[in-house]
Amino acid sequence: MASPPPGWYDDPAGSALLRYWDGSSWTDRLADRPGQPEAAQRSPEGGAGAGPAPWPFDTPPAPDGPNAPDGPNTPNAPAAPQTQQADPGRPAGRIAGRPAGRIAGRTAADGAPLAPWWRRLLAWIVDQAICTLVALPMALALLATRWEQLDSWTRSAQDAAARGAELPVLPDALAGAIAAAGVAGTLVYFLYELIGLTRWGTTVGRRMVGIRVRGPGGAAGPLTLQVASRRSAVKVAGAVIGGAPALATLGTMVMLFDLGRGVLDRDRRTLHDLVGRTDVVLARRGGDTASR
Repeated sequence: MASPPPGWYDDPAGSALLRYWDGSSWTDRLADRPGQPEAAQRSPEGGAGAGPAPWPFDTPPAPDGPNAPDGPNTPNAPAAPQTQQADPGRPAGRIAGRPAGRIAGRTAADGAPLAPWWRRLLAWIVDQAICTLVALPMALALLATRWEQLDSWTRSAQDAAARGAELPVLPDALAGAIAAAGVAGTLVYFLYELIGLTRWGTTVGRRMVGIRVRGPGGAAGPLTLQVASRRSAVKVAGAVIGGAPALATLGTMVMLFDLGRGVLDRDRRTLHDLVGRTDVVLARRGGDTASR
């Protein structure tokens, strides 16, 4: 018997939730039903009276074999519940005003669960910490040439702060050394992202919190160099802009807009996700790279 395509279907275990079918077996991913529209009666052969019900309500037949899970076609399994059909008044392929293939913005078009913003933030913090440790020797080497000047300015700034006076102006040479150290750190982070995404489609921080970046169209596996470069360049743009003291505020605004969009967007896409046409999903257990 031919297996049905991957998608969200009625839970063969009999719960009121939807379960994701990956094309060969049932997964452990569950999702709420988007509303309770009018039910469609099934024919004895398992199809809806007016043709197959649209995603995600059509339940696929269980795969054949001795290890096949209990499902609607298993001899001793309970009868499958009636499937639901979208409201006839709505355009075909849409559920509750959202594009088919998405449940309240929590899943990608193929049903893969999108990574919540807090996981992405934790991954970014871990990756930033790693890159800071890598870039620290370079930053210290750049500042070592201005160490005495930095120490003198620091003492003057502390004294001015204690007296409530205006802070002394940072010397141009010292400001240049600090800016160069910042550029070195940004370059390390850019290369770190580039290597991780083009080789594994993830980074140490993302792997630790269980998320992964996918390419355009939900492509599995590592990103191409072009996609990873475009995405990472936008991601570090705020830090590059903010490297110039006069543009520090603008750089901060760019970073906040980039990250904030991922929190507010229904599909959880940041600005660098839009530019790279990528999405960030939860990594599936068992190393299944198809949705990781």
